[in-house]
Amino acid sequence: MDTSVIIGAAIYALMGQVAELYGSYFPLAFLVGSGIPGFSSYAYGKMSNTNPSAGGIGMYLLMDIVIQWGVLRNLRNKVEASPYVIVIAMVLDIIVVGAFLWTKASSDRIIVIIPIVLIRLIFSGEKLFLSRLRKSSNQND
Repeated sequence: MDTSVIIGAAIYALMGQVAELYGSYFPLAFLVGSGIPGFSSYAYGKMSNTNPSAGGIGMYLLMDIVIQWGVLRNLRNKVEASPYVIVIAMVLDIIVVGAFLWTKASSDRIIVIIPIVLIRLIFSGEKLFLSRLRKSSNQND
């Protein structure tokens, strides 16, 4: 996965839904939303230049953790997955990602700090958005 895939996914993945949600503020939401993946893509590209294979492994492990979390929370009963196996796999992935981040942070801290800060911003924004969405749906009921 290269930087163009990350930027392309950030720009085109949910454009119609964002336009529907934000209405006339869509251009502003698009600019703010495209800036965050731009910084993250820059850090990812810089890390890939330093160690070409390490970035892909880190991204794969992070996606693996997110998918396992989704299965644990939402699909565990439907796919008859053992929660113990999922949690053990997540813990092992987190250990490997932690070792990867520790190695990267020892050589270039900014490569690790920028994505962590941006991920926190994205999750905080999503949490704020979803809480407002729940409030407005509760008021409509």
